[in-house]
Parts: sequence; C-alpha cells; structure tokens
Amino acid sequence: MRIGIDQMSVYIPSYMLKMDDLAHDRGQDPAKFHIGIGQDEMSVTPPSQDSVSLAMNSAWQIISSPDPVTQNKLSRLRLLIFASETGVDHSKAGSLFLIKSLGLKKNVRTMEIKQACYGATAGLQAAVAEISRHPEATALVIASDVAKYGLNSGGEPTQGAGSVAMLISADPRLAYISENSACYADDIADFWRPLDCKYPLVDGKFSNEAYIDFFKRTSQDYLEMTGQGYEDLKAICCHLPYSKMGKKALFPLIEGNKREEELKELYEYSTYYGRKVGNIYTGSLYLAFFSLLVKSHQLKAGDEIGLFSYGSGAVGEFFTMTVVEGYKEHLHQEKLDEMLQMRIILSMPAYEAMYKASERLMDGDLEQLKVYYDSALFRFEGIENGHRIYTVLPEDNKIC
Repeated sequence: MRIGIDQMSVYIPSYMLKMDDLAHDRGQDPAKFHIGIGQDEMSVTPPSQDSVSLAMNSAWQIISSPDPVTQNKLSRLRLLIFASETGVDHSKAGSLFLIKSLGLKKNVRTMEIKQACYGATAGLQAAVAEISRHPEATALVIASDVAKYGLNSGGEPTQGAGSVAMLISADPRLAYISENSACYADDIADFWRPLDCKYPLVDGKFSNEAYIDFFKRTSQDYLEMTGQGYEDLKAICCHLPYSKMGKKALFPLIEGNKREEELKELYEYSTYYGRKVGNIYTGSLYLAFFSLLVKSHQLKAGDEIGLFSYGSGAVGEFFTMTVVEGYKEHLHQEKLDEMLQMRIILSMPAYEAMYKASERLMDGDLEQLKVYYDSALFRFEGIENGHRIYTVLPEDNKIC
C-alpha cells in the first residue's frame, strides 16, 4: 500500500524584509547574504501572527478546497499533528487550537511534536504508521514556526516565518513515501532554547559541522540499505535553515558523479521559495520539496526524490518520496505566489519597530496586537485568563 502526501499548501506572513536593506544597515556586504548564505528576502510576522495562526492559515487552503476527493479524505481524518519548535504553550498542544478555528472533527488523535527542525518529519512518519494500521484514515501534518534570533544577532540573517500543511493518505495524489529510512541521533549542544530564553542559543560552526556529518551518515546508510547510489535519485532536497547549507552537505558527496551537474541544478530549484521566505524551522525541508515540485520541469511520475531532515540537538533522517502522475495539481502554488506578490516591504526602521512590538507582546503588552495591519484569515487576537484567543476575518477580507 502506498502512503504519502495527497495535498500540500504553504502560508507566509504579509510582511518581508529585503536582505540588501539588512546588509547595508548592519554594515555588511550584501553578497555575504545573497551568495554567502544564499538568502534574498525574509518573511516577518506582525504581532498578530504566531506559529498557531500561521498553521491555521496554511491548513485552511486544504480544508477549504472544493475538490470532492480532498473533502472525502478530510472526512476520514484520524490524526492531526502540529510540529513546531516555537509553540505557544508549555502544556497544551498547538493542534488543539486548530480543531475549533478550522472546524475540524473532534474524534481525532492530536498532538504537538517538538524536536527542533525535525518535528514535521517525525509527524509525517507517525502519520504513515497510523494509516498503515487504518488504511481508510487520513492525517493532517502541519509544520509551523517563527524563527527569530534577536536584532543585531549573528543569526538575524537566517530568520523567517511560515507554515507548510500536508494531507497524508493512502493512494496519495502527490507523492508516496519510501518504506525505508535511515536515522541518526546524538546528544549535542549545537542549537537549543532554554525555557527562560526568548531566543535560541547557537554554536553556528558546530551546528553546520553536525548537519554535514548527519547528512553523510544518514544518506549513505540509506543508500547502502537500498543498494542505490546518489545518481539513482532524481533529486535531493535538504532541510534549509539557509539555502547554502544543503550545498555544503550534498555537493562534496556527488563530486565526480555521472549526474553531478543535474543534481546540482535540481538542488537549486529546491531553494527557490526558501530564498524568499527564510528559515521556517520545521517546514524548511518541506518548503524545499514544494519548491522543487513547482519549479522543476524535469520531474515526471515515478521519479524518486531524496529528503534529508535535520533537527538540532540532534536528529537526522534520510528517506525518499516518489512523485505520482498529476502531482502538480495538488500543490497550492498559486496561493503562495499570490502571497509573495502581496507582501508589504518593510524599511529597516519599520522592521525594527515591528520586531520590538512583538517583543513587547511577549512581555504581556496586548495593545501591540492592534498596531499593525494583518490581512490573514486567522489571527492571534489576545489572551483571556492566560489562554490564547484566535479569530477569523470575514471571508471577503481573506488573502489565503
């Protein structure tokens, strides 16, 4: 039985910062961002967007689909997973907020998964396991994060925000997942965020080295397991905290390979949206996969694509997805392209003011929720007795 992704959708916030502007203001050569880390733009959240509201907005694109097959699959929803490392509650799963706001059925198993940027892959594998036991069932896995490191921090150029929603089912219409996968885990201090810290603590050099090591271990274990070589995979997608990161891991291993240039070209397609959105943590790998499926004209039904998932701390996994006939019809590409075109470009003073407003909100100043325009359908509205409240805009005001 084939199990995999039936539908994919992406949501990004309505504000962005150009990396040229960030570079000039921080006294950096813009080439350091465009070429050095491979980033051109960065999504920025207004105070009224958090990881939960972003997830609502991405999932709604699938839930509101007029396609009868999609609606039939949603009627058989059995599992709802919210994957995030920027959750909003230390106890309550972010997925529980989604049930009410999205009007989902209540007889579901639901949870929040956290393991840095690996959480969505853990959710995907859990969904596959659930459907293998209950072939008629479906699952909704949503990766959603707001990546922040603080103003003037070393990690500031690798920030971003967004959410990727995936409907998982048997007989998927987009891509099915391999039965094999290779995992590797170790207790390392490359990136972490203690409970009392607003922003992560990062050993950047060590984290890059760990990523490269985990990629080599898991990809080679997978290929040994399946008797394949890198050349047998049509393309390889990586978790991309910034688009240059995957190159550092992949390119040395395919040097001299008979398909080296083609694999490099296909890799570049996978970076398209990430260069414009920035780091979205749990969703970064799946945004890369989405980018490849949308932008590459070389793919065809039956092509097997390698995926490398990495979450600091650290866990790595390498597996593959095989695309099926008509896969492009089940990507909500037009919505993402529309959002990219409609984003409001922030000046540096406006970006810093919005950033500080979000910090004041984190400290309890709920007035910041009223300061900035937000055309998203779902928004964080406020807190009552310590409980977060989310609202829905009227249908004629929505952009997603």
